[in-house]
Amino acid sequence: MFSDGSVARASAGPLAPGDFARLFESHRGVLWCAAAGVLGDRTLAQDVVQQSAVVGLERLNTFAPETSFVAWMVQIVRNLALNEARKRTRRATAPMDGSVMDTTMVGGGAGTHARPAIDGRGQPIRGGDVFDDELMGALRTLDETARGCLLMRVILDMPYQQIALALDIPEGTAASHVHRARAALRDALRGRGGSTTWRPE
Repeated sequence: MFSDGSVARASAGPLAPGDFARLFESHRGVLWCAAAGVLGDRTLAQDVVQQSAVVGLERLNTFAPETSFVAWMVQIVRNLALNEARKRTRRATAPMDGSVMDTTMVGGGAGTHARPAIDGRGQPIRGGDVFDDELMGALRTLDETARGCLLMRVILDMPYQQIALALDIPEGTAASHVHRARAALRDALRGRGGSTTWRPE
């Protein structure tokens, strides 16, 4: 189960580098989902998460101990991801390629193996299947917040309250984004037989 963890620190004083490292590693998966939601690119999302560690360390004195560590870091990640997206838009002659988002690292620590993320129902994939072109096309039609909410919900099994905290949106909005994103995937992938049949949650 997802937990922020920032309130569990023994010290209420400034965040020490060691505490930062521990909290950062425990929330790496959330940060990846936030970056991937903006960029739609697995590799770039991983790069942005790494950059965010450097930026976070440089800005430790700006973190208020009574606030949420993950929300603070998600804001850093989203800003970096938006900057990267703007750079790509200026450089690229074609739209951003989200096709590499076929797998994602859950937990994200060193040695963690990538595994497929979600299927055509917007549900976690537990086996060895990979995203196909149709599913990736459907994911790229979602806006960044909806995609981020969906990834956090189905990959990390985060409750809506924690998704809302991480993305600084109302809990009801987070739930709405997830339900609408799943419906959008269903509609986009209609006609694929059993792979688009909705299962009750």
